Amino acid sequence: METVWEKPQLRQKILNQFGNSAGMCCQFYHFGEKIFCFSDNIGELTAEITDCSCSLEQWYQVIYESDRRRLQRYVDGLFHRTEEKYNFNYRLRNRKGQLVWVTSKGKCTFDEEGHPKYFLGFLVVPKERQDDDEKTRQAAFLQELNALHSQGEDGYLLMVNVDDLSQINLKYGREFGDGILRNLENSMGSAQSRFSRPFRNGHSSFCTLVTGTHREIVESYFRTLQQDMQAQCTLSRGCVSLQEFQVPSSELLVHYASSALDTAKLNGKNRLVFFHPEDYERRLAEIELQAELEEAVKENFSGFSLRYQPQVRSETFELAGAEALVRFHSPRRGMVLPAEFVPILERSGLMIPVGSWVLRTALAQCRVWREKLPSFRISVNMSYTQLRCPEIQAEVLSELRENDLPGSALTIEVTEGIELQEYGYLNAIFSAWKKEGIEISVDDFGTGYSSLGWLKKLEIDEIKIDRCFISGIQHSVYNLRLVSNIIEVAKSGFLRVCCEGVETMEELAALETLQPALYQGFYFSKPVPPEHFALNSLMQRFKEQCQ
Repeated sequence: METVWEKPQLRQKILNQFGNSAGMCCQFYHFGEKIFCFSDNIGELTAEITDCSCSLEQWYQVIYESDRRRLQRYVDGLFHRTEEKYNFNYRLRNRKGQLVWVTSKGKCTFDEEGHPKYFLGFLVVPKERQDDDEKTRQAAFLQELNALHSQGEDGYLLMVNVDDLSQINLKYGREFGDGILRNLENSMGSAQSRFSRPFRNGHSSFCTLVTGTHREIVESYFRTLQQDMQAQCTLSRGCVSLQEFQVPSSELLVHYASSALDTAKLNGKNRLVFFHPEDYERRLAEIELQAELEEAVKENFSGFSLRYQPQVRSETFELAGAEALVRFHSPRRGMVLPAEFVPILERSGLMIPVGSWVLRTALAQCRVWREKLPSFRISVNMSYTQLRCPEIQAEVLSELRENDLPGSALTIEVTEGIELQEYGYLNAIFSAWKKEGIEISVDDFGTGYSSLGWLKKLEIDEIKIDRCFISGIQHSVYNLRLVSNIIEVAKSGFLRVCCEGVETMEELAALETLQPALYQGFYFSKPVPPEHFALNSLMQRFKEQCQ
């Protein structure tokens, strides 16, 4: 067959015959000749190609400019990865001058050395589905699912979702997003014949069924879809066995598949998750907890409280300030760990109002304590969600004014995993705050991907070394040297260092030789409510502990 593609006239004849009989435009690219060839019905898609062949660069010029750049990046990457399958959608200008979406699919053939040789595929304008057809297919799908479930047939129900479709629509337009959904549906329909024809389930999801197979087949099917769609989007997928779980109705299986899909998205997206009852129960618990958090916010933050953990100066063991830590008491479950409720606050958007409440409450408490200790400084954690809020810069300054506090009373703590690489955006906010005396601290330093050299690009004042490096430091030469190096480099960059998680006298003695600026940890005090945070007794106890 190779010799056919080396003969231009025979090659064109085959493209024409196949294209006209299939009702779509065939396309072929010869990497040696650098020629792009089309079946003679190319004129139905665009008037800008007057002949049935052109160079690749000429074809790129036919494609809508914003789509052209994406396609070029994809094609370059595809041919360098020696992958066979190609699947993309872009816009062409038709004979009327209108932009129309086309789906371009095909395969690339490589020589023995892995260099691309030929590309063969087709171009087609996807047809819009009718609502009635969609409803008919959905009814047929559910009827088939009911039959399989009632008959005890083994198999799987799968739900596939386009990740971040709303963001794709916002960036490239709704038509582009619709094109991705059409391509996904086509890929699902052609990936494996044993899977049923997919039907649209919701805004960005499709369902399909497979019987008499193993989960390895399902995993292989998903990898195929990922490869087909990798240039356009990532996919998350939930899957449930038809018979493994005793359920009264097949409708519950759809619910289980949706739950598994939610788990896939919560765990980072672009993955396949099989339904598991423990995950489902955990998800239900999260939904219930989120409802409680929403109600608490509406009820003037009922159930939320702050605990304060002291920060102590290393040389004098004087009280320097405290970190404000949010807590939540559930009417149903009692005290809930921050590791449980904080991620829910982040995902739900509740972190915006709760974060404002934390800042307001902590500053009001700081004002009280500064009457006895004028140098007292309060540290408040701030999430990336809060920092992306347009009003955050003004809000912080406004809260300081409301409490009649100078900026020097406040330290804003951000975590190392907060997308600090957006330092241009963050520096604009940090600089405005620093002009008022507010300091910026990077919490949990060492647990992410940052480096001290890189952090110098940010307008920060302090790093807090994570507990994992402090625990048992007197027994770890490696951790001792690591912390020592961090402190030395930080000092050279005029950054203050706070060592978190100091719990024993032995750890403190080892750290004293390194001379960080501040300590924080259970050795000095656990986080306590404000009524237990007695300044005079705390300062006296710290000095006695460390003599």
